[in-house]
Amino acid sequence: MVVSIRDIQYDGQIYTIPYHPSVLLLRDTITGLQRGRIEHEWCYKVPKWEGVEEEKEMEGQEVYA
Repeated sequence: MVVSIRDIQYDGQIYTIPYHPSVLLLRDTITGLQRGRIEHEWCYKVPKWEGVEEEKEMEGQEVYA
């Protein structure tokens, strides 16, 4: 997640961090990649599972496949 930080308080004093427009560009790009709105060569969309859901026991863990 990318967020801009406006102020930091340290040792009782507030420091203001200037805003830079590249923060918005970076945030929108990263969230676009995460949500599949922007395609990239190293992104892979996992297809929806169409199989039968079965409960299995695997090394003491419940696994749904």
